[in-house]
Amino acid sequence: MTSRRNAISVEIHPESHFVLFKLQGVVYGKEMLEATERAYASLTEPWRYNRLLDIRQFINVLQFEDYAALAEQWPKLAGRVQRLKVAIVTDDPVRIARADTYGRVLPNIEARTFGTMEEAEAWLGEAVPAKVKASHG
Repeated sequence: MTSRRNAISVEIHPESHFVLFKLQGVVYGKEMLEATERAYASLTEPWRYNRLLDIRQFINVLQFEDYAALAEQWPKLAGRVQRLKVAIVTDDPVRIARADTYGRVLPNIEARTFGTMEEAEAWLGEAVPAKVKASHG
């Protein structure tokens, strides 16, 4: 009998300005919030990093409240109100419908689903946020 590992792995892609979260097994919204906070706290300019969620190995379902909590968390992590692009990789029609619906009603979030990592990364790379220059008075 094999057991499926429950985990969130995080990869930061500085060249493409996104953070990849791979969800495997059973992961809860609170765990996702904590992993997101840790990942973005490690970044010098967190507002420049969009998000890629690979949920192909994810078993349970994130509820609307989980997505809403992630959206509420974003301005705190970014240090400002700035739109966040969230690419979600899945081939599950129910997850696609849920993510597309949730993405339309959440503030400061533009969420889209993709069938492959390559498609998701290409979309995230379309408009990388510009580096903010310090003003000298």
